[in-house]
Amino acid sequence: MRAVLTEDGAEHPADIVIVAVGVAPADELATSAGLECDNGIVVDQHCRTSDATIYAAGDCVNHLSPHYGRRMRLESVDNAFEQGATAALNLLGIPRYTTRCRGSGQISTT
Repeated sequence: MRAVLTEDGAEHPADIVIVAVGVAPADELATSAGLECDNGIVVDQHCRTSDATIYAAGDCVNHLSPHYGRRMRLESVDNAFEQGATAALNLLGIPRYTTRCRGSGQISTT
């Protein structure tokens, strides 16, 4: 590959191109249960949904990222493990929240 051609016809020279394709959250069950969903199941920092007795974790959740200062979904195994542990401890009555936002490598372009 020598360049990336965009929809507007612009050509951008490139030595390497990395394509990452996201996934759509499977939140149909949560929606039918009446949980708040917006690009995934909305959770707080404890992985608690809009129903305080239901927790969610992993690729399907939309959480507030302190790092980015906005709500987001993060499709990564590491994130799923972190949120799963957070949800489990909170379900056991051990208050826990996470401020970490780990995921795939970040590439910066200028």
